[in-house]
Amino acid sequence: MRKIFIASMMAAGGLSAYAQSSVTVYGIADTFVGFAKGAGTDTRLMDGGGLASQLGFRGVEDMGGGLKAKFTLEGGLNLDSGVGNVPGPGFMFTRQSFVGVSGGWGEVTLGRQYTPIFATVWRADPLGVNSVFSPVTLWGQNDAQTGLAAWAARSDNAVMYTSPTGMAVQGRIMYAPGEATNSSGNYVGANLTYESGPIWVGWGYQNKKSGTAAAPAANPTDSTSNVIAASYNAGSMILGASWGSQGSNVAASPKAKILNLNTKFIFGASSVYADYGRRDVDSSARDQSVWTLGYDYNLSKRTTLYARGLWLTNKGNGSVAMGGVVVTPNSGQNSRLMGVGITHRF
Repeated sequence: MRKIFIASMMAAGGLSAYAQSSVTVYGIADTFVGFAKGAGTDTRLMDGGGLASQLGFRGVEDMGGGLKAKFTLEGGLNLDSGVGNVPGPGFMFTRQSFVGVSGGWGEVTLGRQYTPIFATVWRADPLGVNSVFSPVTLWGQNDAQTGLAAWAARSDNAVMYTSPTGMAVQGRIMYAPGEATNSSGNYVGANLTYESGPIWVGWGYQNKKSGTAAAPAANPTDSTSNVIAASYNAGSMILGASWGSQGSNVAASPKAKILNLNTKFIFGASSVYADYGRRDVDSSARDQSVWTLGYDYNLSKRTTLYARGLWLTNKGNGSVAMGGVVVTPNSGQNSRLMGVGITHRF
């Protein structure tokens, strides 16, 4: 009996060493007090001026031989009211929800995930494509582009392959069926990046068909985006840029060119940001330019005080709205948003 007991314990120990698993709970709590001016003026308490508030669960199991299983469940919320977002108001794991496996050959993940083109522009933006203050969110606009399905930061039903990490060149390719009887809602995306020392460059692409499984298009149209991006990280100074185009095959719908230039300076616990974005629509006066200035002060590794200012100029009769500031449709109205807030990571 003693021999059987010892053998059983050794077997259990061997299995434990063979398959190690862990689950991490993580999140961000962020809110700010802001002053907004667009169609009107108001003072507001808003979520996510520094980083989007979120709650997530991340797990990994080491199955041995370099093979790992993983999952992520991540939901967003508005800290000022406690309700969910993306799209809300209920809390759901709509920021990310996927499962996958990885090994020396790379990684395959399945579920709702960030798209390759989003990962490309995110890497070159020190504001992290913040949905409130980052000028890079001009990619999400379709003013003066009838029928355009603006770029997708995330995609449902996605299957993505990511090449092995730790190499100078890395790539991703994603396919997401629209689950319609025709090609409505189908998504294809890819990116390719290169990193060496302080230099990083990347290219991103996406094509999305119009319509959905619930409301399929009789003749799905194509919306296509391409972007090139680069950044230079000198430690205390980071420079970034991205440029690309998006358009569709909808008749009489022009293309738009989108430019972003940014920099970040780090002085001890302080960081200063300057971020510029421009959207030029072909054969249209409805263009936009955006300036964002920012300042961070790190109280600790987890807690940051910040200040942000955004100035949006609509040209022609453009009516792009950013940061939740309402503008009058077809007015060419400008807007601005100023805010101070706090971010805590856990």
